[in-house]
Amino acid sequence: MLDPSPLAVTVIMFSTMLFMMVIGAPLAWALMVSGMLSAYLMFGTGGLDLLLAAAYSTMDNFILISLPLFLLMGLILERSGITDDLFDMIYKLMGFIPGGLGVGTVFICAVIAAMAGV
Repeated sequence: MLDPSPLAVTVIMFSTMLFMMVIGAPLAWALMVSGMLSAYLMFGTGGLDLLLAAAYSTMDNFILISLPLFLLMGLILERSGITDDLFDMIYKLMGFIPGGLGVGTVFICAVIAAMAGV
């Protein structure tokens, strides 16, 4: 097993990330590959096990269940046209105020937050 210095691992990590971004790989893939490579160089196969355990423990969080449900609620509101009706209502109430679009957007967000139970 090689025992590279932290400076060498850092140089390899940033050069790998820069190379992948230059060839047009998505940023998420560049970060993932450079992180996995640096974990392997620093800790061997135990570093990859550590990455797997960290990913599993992150997805085991019950608070993350709400994220797809909020996305689903937003999709349902957008597809049903409720958001357009809300925007038209707020625009009629706030259209005469300077900056009424910004104020209306804040009010729409407040109404949707109240409907979502936030």
